[in-house]
Amino acid sequence: MPPEHTEVREGAPSKKRILFVTYTNGYGGTELHLIRLIESFDPASIQPTVVCFGEDPYTPLLKSNSRVQIHVYRTSPPSGFRGYWALMRRFHPDAVLFVSGWHGLFPLAGYLAARLSMARRVCTIEQSTPDPRIPWPKSWIDPRSLLRWVAGWHARTTITNALIALISNQTICVSDRGRMRFVRDYAYPLRKTSTIWNGVDVSRYCFPPEMRLAARKALGIGSEEKVLVYVGRLHWDKGPDVLFEALCRLRRSGPPCRCLVVGDGPLRDDVGRFVTENELSSMVTFFGFQEDVRSYLAASDIFVLPSRTEGLPFALLEAMSSGLACIATDVGGVREVIPDSVYGLVVIPESADGLAEAIRRLLSDAGLRSTIGMHARERIQAEFDERRTLAEVRGLLLN
Repeated sequence: MPPEHTEVREGAPSKKRILFVTYTNGYGGTELHLIRLIESFDPASIQPTVVCFGEDPYTPLLKSNSRVQIHVYRTSPPSGFRGYWALMRRFHPDAVLFVSGWHGLFPLAGYLAARLSMARRVCTIEQSTPDPRIPWPKSWIDPRSLLRWVAGWHARTTITNALIALISNQTICVSDRGRMRFVRDYAYPLRKTSTIWNGVDVSRYCFPPEMRLAARKALGIGSEEKVLVYVGRLHWDKGPDVLFEALCRLRRSGPPCRCLVVGDGPLRDDVGRFVTENELSSMVTFFGFQEDVRSYLAASDIFVLPSRTEGLPFALLEAMSSGLACIATDVGGVREVIPDSVYGLVVIPESADGLAEAIRRLLSDAGLRSTIGMHARERIQAEFDERRTLAEVRGLLLN
C-alpha cells in the first residue's frame, strides 16, 4: 500500500518526497543502479517511494540493506493520462525519476502527469542506448518525401520524444553514445540531457590471492586451469549464443579452458541444448542467477561480454574492477569504458570468429592478461567511482 502521511516535528526539516517509477521484468543493471542510488541518499533528507510496474526485486534487497526507509508500491501499468495522474496525486511527489531500462518504456502521458502534479523536478535515467532512428527526409522541399516521413511512425516517435524531453527537467544517459543518439535522432535538447556514467565500489572487488584459490577450490577448478566467466542474463540482447559459438571454435582449435556462466533468463533451455549438442558440457558450467558474483570473478582469468546492445554495463565495470582482462563488444558505452586495447579487447558484435580470436589471444598470453587487468582496475578506480557518479545523479534530481 502507498505510504501514509508522515508527521514532521516542528522545527525539523521536511523530507523531499521522491517517486521512482520503474518497469521491471527481472533483476539486472537498471535495478542494481536504482538500489545503490536510493541507498546513497541521506535518510534524513528524502522520503522515497518506488513504484513497480511488473516484478518487484527491490523489497527484499532494500529492506535488508538500506539505511533509508523505503516504500515499494507494486501495481499494473496505468492506462493513459488518467491512470498516471491518479498515481501522481496519490503520492504528491516533490521529484519524479523515471527509471528506464529501455528506450520508450514510459509514455508521454506519464511525463505530462508528473509535470502537472506540481513536482518540482521530473527526470529520467536512460540505462539503454536507443536504436538508430530512420534518417530525416533527404529533402525538405520534396513534397512526397516529406509527406511519407510526416505520416510515418518515425515522425510520431520523434515528436513524442521531443515533447518528453521538453517536459522533463533532465534526461540522464549512462553513455555519451546514448546521449548523442537521443539528441541527433530523437530531437532531445542538448541542454536537457546529461551523461553520467555508471559506477562501482572498487573496494568490493579487490581480491587477494588466497580468495582466488579458495573460490577455485569451492567451484572445483584446478589452480592452473584457464577460466572464462560470463555474467549476465541469458537473453538475446546479451549474446550468450555468440559466446557458445565462439567456444565451439575454441574446442576445435584453441587452448583448453573452462567457462563459468553466471545468470539466468529466457534462453536458458536453448543454450543448454546447444552446449549438450555441441559437446561443450565439459567446458561450460551454468550457475544460474547469483546476487553476489565476486567469487566467480575471483576464480576467473578472463571476462566475456558478447552483447548485441548495452547502455553502460555494470558487469563489465565489476569485472574490470576485479582486475580481470575483459573482452566486450562495441555496443553502447563500451568504448567509453575500454577506449583502447590497454584496458581490454573490443570486438564487433555478433562475430563468433572475432570473439574466439580475442579469447584465444588472452588465453595464450598470461603477461597480456595481467597487464590489461591491472590497467583496467586503475581506470575504473579513476573514472568510474560509484560515490562520485551517484552524487551527480542526486544533484540533478534534487537541485
